[in-house]
Amino acid sequence: RHWRTSKGRGGVVVAGRWTPTDTKPGSPWLQINADVTDRVRAAESLRRSEERYRRFVDEDLTGNLIMKPDGAIVACNPAFARIFGFDSIEEAQQANFMSLLRSKKEGLDLLAEIRPNESVERDELEMRQRDGDAVYVAARFTGSFDADGKATELKAYLFNDTKRKRLEQQLIQAQKMEGLGTLAGGIAHDFNNILAIILGYTTRIEDAQGQPVQIADATRVIREAVERGAALVQQLLTSARQTEAQFAALDLNTLLREMDNMLGATFPKTINFVLHLETNLPTVKADRSQLHQVLLNLCVNARDAMPTGGTITLESITIPGTELAENFTGVKAEHYACIRVIDTGTGISKQVKPHIFEPFFTTKPVGPGTGILVGLKSGA
Repeated sequence: RHWRTSKGRGGVVVAGRWTPTDTKPGSPWLQINADVTDRVRAAESLRRSEERYRRFVDEDLTGNLIMKPDGAIVACNPAFARIFGFDSIEEAQQANFMSLLRSKKEGLDLLAEIRPNESVERDELEMRQRDGDAVYVAARFTGSFDADGKATELKAYLFNDTKRKRLEQQLIQAQKMEGLGTLAGGIAHDFNNILAIILGYTTRIEDAQGQPVQIADATRVIREAVERGAALVQQLLTSARQTEAQFAALDLNTLLREMDNMLGATFPKTINFVLHLETNLPTVKADRSQLHQVLLNLCVNARDAMPTGGTITLESITIPGTELAENFTGVKAEHYACIRVIDTGTGISKQVKPHIFEPFFTTKPVGPGTGILVGLKSGA
């Protein structure tokens, strides 16, 4: 048996046993004690360490899992089960990691990037919960490989970033609504002009009975006015659309011409628009709605920075990748398409410039809305 005895502050733990000194009845007994303090303390330290580790894993906010190369989940922690809506670790282990991605191909492409002694990181990876709802994670993947370089086991560390993503989406939508409010008055005026044209030429058709040439001319003008009205409505829908990023081939010059037509009709006449478009500009893979919103926000801020009038220049160019690599990481292409918005405003002060990417930063007073009340004299 074990018992403790006092020895200084900490005491000692001894293991003792009794044994007779002789086989004769009534012989005295001998007590044999062994100091097992170090062994007991080492066992208690190991138990406490295991408990701390178990508590750390259970309470960890990062969803961790180990899986086979085909996506079968071998082990995971409670945070992983919570992130993806599973009721228990056992239920989560019955799922396949590939089924939690938007597509199996996306998972195969992702895992194929993992190399020995390297990791693959994603700042934003869209996945799916058990019930199909979207969940956004920041992810890191590592792998174990055999002597032939074949993956034998993969590990993933996933941080649930869904709340931040939802707030970002709400902010973007709020900015879209603010931009729509800015454009509403001008577009309503332009649309009213279109209706006046349609009404006027409808009257001409009524008065031109038996004159086919005049009827044909009036019909053509009405058709052009209707097409312009439809284009205005489409631009409003593009600005207001609340959807996830949809990347597709996009002609930047066409987008800039559309912005010029729309803003030229809605901004004050004291503001002139100038287009500098590079010929033979290749198409880019981008989300049209997001680019439209960025350009709209830049132009609205530029307009506010020129209360007495000025010029906004929309420019498209190509830039060598080597030039961008000096300031940005991950530059791999030989050339990149670039859009510049330049105005004749006062420019951004050194005090304001560090804040331009902060979503809730504004230099406008209460009432006029949000945004930076300065021009983009050096371009953007």
